[in-house]
Amino acid sequence: MIRKRFTDDVFAKRDITHVRETVRMIAVYHDRYAFLEIKRDDIFGCLRHLETLGGGIEANESHAQAIQRELLEESGWEGEILRPLCVIEDTYHLIQRRTISHFYAVRLIRQSRPCAYTEEEKQLIHGLVFLSEEEVLKELSAPDKQSIQKLIYQRDLFAYKCYLETC
Repeated sequence: MIRKRFTDDVFAKRDITHVRETVRMIAVYHDRYAFLEIKRDDIFGCLRHLETLGGGIEANESHAQAIQRELLEESGWEGEILRPLCVIEDTYHLIQRRTISHFYAVRLIRQSRPCAYTEEEKQLIHGLVFLSEEEVLKELSAPDKQSIQKLIYQRDLFAYKCYLETC
């Protein structure tokens, strides 16, 4: 399994006080890739960015269970896990967190229900977008260098390239 570590070079360094384990997905539907469209105005700033689907692993939950739950909650889609891709560890100094993201390739099968966003997600997530390979590479290769977008895009671009190398 490919492992990669990224360090936060955007925000002032602070001690890391907690670790969060997540599952994230390179989610594909035919030849298009699903990303969440995020619009935020919070401690990270006011901006728009894309982000892979995924989220925290709950207590006593397997990666497969977390993937299916997050997929339904964030997109309303059902999917098939194709394979693990990589593990990415990154830091977010502003919130004093280290995140360990387990990335998987997931084939979207069908949209089966409306999204089930948490209250926080309702403020951030503004829908699902489907991009071509070229559009994904263009978007993730040109982040705002002084924002959370840079940290998210370096993580998601690395995972996307892992996906492309294992197709």
